[in-house]
Amino acid sequence: MRTSEQPGRNDVVEILIADEHELFRRTLRWFIEAQSGWHVCGEAGDGLEALDKAKVLRSDVVLMDINIPRMDGLEATRLIRREIPECKVVIVTQNHASIERERDRNQG
Repeated sequence: MRTSEQPGRNDVVEILIADEHELFRRTLRWFIEAQSGWHVCGEAGDGLEALDKAKVLRSDVVLMDINIPRMDGLEATRLIRREIPECKVVIVTQNHASIERERDRNQG
């Protein structure tokens, strides 16, 4: 968490959103910035951009989609965790094969 330069302000969690869908990023940004103490410091539309922005922006958290172009979210996550270990990555996905397999297994 980053402490604001202004006295009396709370700590702010800086968040990078990595998803190929602009509408989803915009909606997520709106939700995040409506929360006290959360700030979207950047957005990325693919894995390479997410890695580059994570290095430059040094966000506290990256919200990472798995299915993104140029470098998938799992590889980008692996590199971010190796190069910026203090950054937390949260995987955000809807339609990944492993999730579908787990759902099918649980349904019998």
